[in-house]
Amino acid sequence: MKGINDGRKRQKIKACRPSEKRGTSAELPQTSAGEMVMLIRRQMRLSQEGLGELCGLSRTQVSRIECGKSSPRCGTIRKLERVLKVDLMERFVSEELKEETEG
Repeated sequence: MKGINDGRKRQKIKACRPSEKRGTSAELPQTSAGEMVMLIRRQMRLSQEGLGELCGLSRTQVSRIECGKSSPRCGTIRKLERVLKVDLMERFVSEELKEETEG
């Protein structure tokens, strides 16, 4: 029925879009660590919630990692690597070092 509020608040979630420059998966080295997580997650046909469940993370944590709004700890990166079957540590570390030298 229209107009009935069941008391739940609707949450607006901003979509995180990968860079427009990326084309094929052969160009993965040019992507950020978060974008790489997103690409592989999508190739595996997993939702953010599904990846989060497999890694012991919330959907929000996965979203923040993919969008580059969060720098995950080593343990979290290792969990993502195990599920996605890809090496991410070096990519996340190099991004972290780059931010420190620029800032």
